Order: sequence, then C-alpha cells, then structure tokens
Amino acid sequence: MAEKRIPIMLCANKVDLRQAAIDRNQRVISTEKGEKLARHHQAIFLETSTKEGNNVIEALVQLSRYAI
Repeated sequence: MAEKRIPIMLCANKVDLRQAAIDRNQRVISTEKGEKLARHHQAIFLETSTKEGNNVIEALVQLSRYAI
C-alpha cells in the first residue's frame, strides 16, 4: 500500500467549444456531471481550454499541490 495518496485529476478540455457542440446537438458533459464524477473518485476537477489558455496552468498548480 502506498504511503501517500496519489492525486488524480479529471480535466475537462475544450470547454471553449461547449456551446458550439450544444448548438450542433452533440453530446456534452455538463460541469455538474464532471464535478460529481470527480467527487465520486475523490479526484480534482477542472475545466480547461488549451486554445484560450484557460486554467491550464491552474490545473498543473493544483495537481502539484496535492502531490507534495
């Protein structure tokens, strides 16, 4: 058994495309469902957009905080 808990992050990417996907009737996972899934697995949850640079650094910072 590991001495420390290994951090897990559920990272939703491409959130900048969410509305366009909804408009095209494509399947989209809501923020609420992502948060619920992360809680169920005791994981960190963050939504990102690499295109716009939203929360990319924040994801790495949060993950590194839990790894210490």
